[in-house]
Amino acid sequence: MTGYDILADCRARLADNEDLAFSEADVLRFLNDAVRDLSQSGCIQYVEDLDSSGSAITIPTEAGAIEVLRVDSSTGKLAYAPLNDPNARKTTSLVSPQSWTFWANTIYLDGAQPDTFTVWYTMVPADQEHLQNELNAQLNQYRHALAAYVEWRCRKQNDDPLANQAETEYAQIKATATAIARARFVGGTQ
Repeated sequence: MTGYDILADCRARLADNEDLAFSEADVLRFLNDAVRDLSQSGCIQYVEDLDSSGSAITIPTEAGAIEVLRVDSSTGKLAYAPLNDPNARKTTSLVSPQSWTFWANTIYLDGAQPDTFTVWYTMVPADQEHLQNELNAQLNQYRHALAAYVEWRCRKQNDDPLANQAETEYAQIKATATAIARARFVGGTQ
C-alpha cells in the first residue's frame, strides 16, 4: 500500500474526482500525522526474535520513537527494571537474565550470556517523503483508519461540517484497534 492508495480512498470518500479539495502535499502531511497517531497508540506492534550481544540487544530500526513492551527469554518473561531505579535491577547473573531496561534503541539485560530473546515493541515509522513510497507493511490492516484520518483533516482544513463525522469514525477504529493490540500483548500472542 502506498500513499497514493490512501489518496485514492480519500478522493472517493470526499467525492473529489477533480482533485480540488486538497493537495497531494496536504495528503502526505496528514498521512504522516495519521501514522504517528496510530503508532503511538500501541496498535502497531512488532514481535521479533533478536540476539543479544552479551548483556545488550539492539533493536535494528531507523524509525522514530520506540517503546519496548516486553522481553521474553527461553525461560520466560523478564521483569522490567526502570533505568532510574537501581534497586529494581536484579543482580548480574552469568546464567540467565532476570530483568531488562531500555535506553536509546538498546535493551540492557542484567545477565551477560548471549541468547535469543523475543522482544515486543511499538515504534513510530519514519515519515513518508513521497506518496509513491510503500507504507510500513504493519499499516495495511489500518488502511480504512488512515483514510478516515486524512479525510477528517482535509474536511477540517476546509471548514467542512462533516469533519466531525470522519474524526469520530477514525477515533472508533483506533479505540478498537488499541483494545485488540492490548489484548494480544497481555495474552502473549502475535
